[in-house]
Amino acid sequence: MFTGIIETLGTLKALQSEGDNLHLYIESEIAPQLAHRPKRST
Repeated sequence: MFTGIIETLGTLKALQSEGDNLHLYIESEIAPQLAHRPKRST
């Protein structure tokens, strides 16, 4: 379920399947800013 705020639109550049996971590669104006955020541990 998505509960965030949408800041900008992106373009789907690639899909990669890995076992039960599906990786989405999305290009957007804010992608460079997001790339430097620390990863959250779950």
